Amino acid sequence: MRALHLKLGASRPDGMLTPMNNIIGLRGYRETSINYKPQIVEVDLELELRLKSCPCCGATKLHSKGRYERRVRHLTSFGRESLLRIDLQRYRCCECNRTFVPTLPGILPWRQSSEPFREGVYQSHHDGM
Repeated sequence: MRALHLKLGASRPDGMLTPMNNIIGLRGYRETSINYKPQIVEVDLELELRLKSCPCCGATKLHSKGRYERRVRHLTSFGRESLLRIDLQRYRCCECNRTFVPTLPGILPWRQSSEPFREGVYQSHHDGM
């Protein structure tokens, strides 16, 4: 079975972009593509808002330290496990020299799963799976 890959925000015949509904149910992200594989659905995301100041000192002069991808387990979608691949950028503050990554809505620091996924696991165990 071949994987199906969809690019979101494709053009319609009248030139308008198709609406991109928030498929994952978390606010603050923009879906860039969805990849349907036999066992898993991979959703590529990026943050909607860009960072404007340092969370420590509030300085506005930031330096990019590079990009990386964060992978997070999410709720089951279409009967398959889902994986969120979030494109992130690390910054360095030019005033206090601290490095940081913007906080992710619905995903706690150092966690490898989203909060809705964690709540679903808790609820399944609470209900007696």
